[in-house]
Amino acid sequence: MTPPHPAWPPVALREERHFGGLLMRCFADRPPHLVALLAQAAHARPDAEALVDGTQRWTWRQLADDSGSLAQRLTGAGVTRGDRVVLLCHNRASFVIGCHAVLRLGAVLVPVSTREAAPGIAYVLRQCGARAVLADAALADRIPPTIGGTGAPLVRMVLHATQVPVGWDAWSPGQDGGTTGFTDAAPDEEDPAVILYTSGTTGAPKGAVLTHLNLVHSVLHYRHGLGLRPEDRSLLAVPASHVTGLVAIVLAMVGVGGCVVVLPEFKAAASLALAEREGVTCTLMVPAMYALWLREPALAHTDLRRLRVAGFGGAPMPQATIDGL
Repeated sequence: MTPPHPAWPPVALREERHFGGLLMRCFADRPPHLVALLAQAAHARPDAEALVDGTQRWTWRQLADDSGSLAQRLTGAGVTRGDRVVLLCHNRASFVIGCHAVLRLGAVLVPVSTREAAPGIAYVLRQCGARAVLADAALADRIPPTIGGTGAPLVRMVLHATQVPVGWDAWSPGQDGGTTGFTDAAPDEEDPAVILYTSGTTGAPKGAVLTHLNLVHSVLHYRHGLGLRPEDRSLLAVPASHVTGLVAIVLAMVGVGGCVVVLPEFKAAASLALAEREGVTCTLMVPAMYALWLREPALAHTDLRRLRVAGFGGAPMPQATIDGL
C-alpha cells in the first residue's frame, strides 16, 4: 500500500459486525456515508476544480450548488429517500451531477448503460421499482411513461437539454440560480446507495446492491491503495455507468476532492490530447485502450509526464503493453 498522503489520517482498521452480524475489517476513520464525502470535498476545496466537460468547468462549490439544485427539483417531483432513480446518460457532466444529486437525496442510484435497448431498460425499471429517470434527451425515446406491469408513473427528467421531449421535465446547470439551500439526507451506512445491473449474458440481468458502507470503503481503498491526492485529475474514459467509471473515477475523486475530466467518447488521439491539455494525473482503463494509445502516432509528441497512476481492469494486461507504457 502506498504511504498515506499528508492530507489523510493514518490507516487504522478494526473488526466490526455488519449485514446481519458478519464480522469484517473496516476503516476505523471513515465518513458515515457517501453524502458526507461529497460535503467534505465541497467544504475542504470549494474553489478547486471538481469537474471538466469540454469547455465547461465546475468548482466543488459550483458542483454542490448544481447537484443541490437538481436534488431539490427531484424532491419537488416527489422523489424521496430510498427511491430508485435510473440514470441513463453518456459520459458527460450531467452524469456526474445527476449521480451527486441522487445520492444527496438519500435515494438509490441505478446507472444504466447507454448501449442498453428499450426492452432492457424497461426490465431494469420494473425490476428495481424505479421512481424516476434522469436521461440525456437523445435517449429519452427508450423510456416508457410508466413501469410496465404495474402502471406506476415515472418522474422523467432530461438533463442539460436544448430540446425537451413531450411528457418530460427538464433541468440544466445554473437554471435555478445557484445555491438552493437543499438539506442533504443522512442515510444509514447499510442503506443501499447504488444498484448496478449485470450484463445478463447467462440469464436475466441481476441488480447488485451496493451500500454506503461498501462504497465508502471502496473509495478509501482507492485513496490509500493508489495514493490518490487532492490535486489529482482523473480521466473518465470508460463508461461512467459501469463500476469502474462510477467508483474508481467519479466517486474516487469525491474521496480526495480531486477533479474528474470527462471524455465523452474514447478515441486514442483525442484522449491523449485531452490528458495533456488538462494535466491528467490518473486514470483507469481497459488494456485495449492503452494498446490503442501505444499505436497512436500522436503519443510520440504528447506530454504525459503528469500521469502518475494508470490503472487497468476488465482483462489481463499484456506484458507487451506494460513494457510499451
